[in-house]
Amino acid sequence: MNDQMYPRGPQQNLKWQGQAQQGYPQQGQPQQGYPQQGQPQQGYPQQGMSHQGYPQQGYPQQGYPQQGYAQPGYPQQNFQQPPPPKNSNTGLIVGIIIGVLVLAILFIGVPILFIYHQVGKYVEKAEEISSQYQNTSPSSGVSSTVSTDNDDEDKDKDKDPDQITKDYFTTYQWEGLNDTALIIPETDGTFIWYRDRNDLDGDYYSGSYEFYIGDDAADYFLNESEMSDKVSEEDIEDMEDPQYGATRDNFVCFVMTNEKEVHYGVETEYDEADQVTTTLYGFFVNDKDGNKLTLVAYENPYEFNLVPKEKPE
Repeated sequence: MNDQMYPRGPQQNLKWQGQAQQGYPQQGQPQQGYPQQGQPQQGYPQQGMSHQGYPQQGYPQQGYPQQGYAQPGYPQQNFQQPPPPKNSNTGLIVGIIIGVLVLAILFIGVPILFIYHQVGKYVEKAEEISSQYQNTSPSSGVSSTVSTDNDDEDKDKDKDPDQITKDYFTTYQWEGLNDTALIIPETDGTFIWYRDRNDLDGDYYSGSYEFYIGDDAADYFLNESEMSDKVSEEDIEDMEDPQYGATRDNFVCFVMTNEKEVHYGVETEYDEADQVTTTLYGFFVNDKDGNKLTLVAYENPYEFNLVPKEKPE
């Protein structure tokens, strides 16, 4: 089993890439129906000009008094400009009323809204407490909602995470996208890797594993892995692709130690001295295939693309 579909043998490194008011005359302007001072108006004689039935100034006529000389029975002509109209206080009153309304809203309406909001919060809290009390068993005093903890855990298992965790990794079995491989990691730290998931009686590897994530994975990769003297921090940075979630937080190392092998029907168990440890490293990403592990082995051109599938009951 030294072909590239299995993580053994020499490999090659792969990297990722003030106006007048209406109805009132302006001061100094003539009103309709009143003569302008010093100007002739219809029905009134122009100073110095004679009109029919009226005497010319300076020339008294029979039966009419001369201007400037009062005559018995005739009043002296004296036309005065009417007094200016009184200013209206309507605008001031309207402004006062609007100001009073604004102050009433600020000092009365706003506190009422605040109190209403606080009362609503207390009502919601009371309803929540009442609902929890109703779900409590009267006989035992144990809430019936306790059993939902396991349900929440099951939901978390089915939820696609933004970042991979070891629990998520061991919850599923992982199938190859570009081959028929099947890897089943267990919570006790053991694994089995089938060559063909359609033939579980065929060839496979089995043994123990470690699964590192994020900074732990980078530390192991740079300091403890079998290629630690050949890789650097820049190698990890070159592989990152944040667009698909390939970031430092989702960097992983899947470290397998083969303890047993079935090859073409022949079963072989390895002594500790003969056991081979192989590190697959890469990222937990999300792309057109959904969530998957994209892993490589050092100096091996083959890329392992593994997607999570539900484990059989």
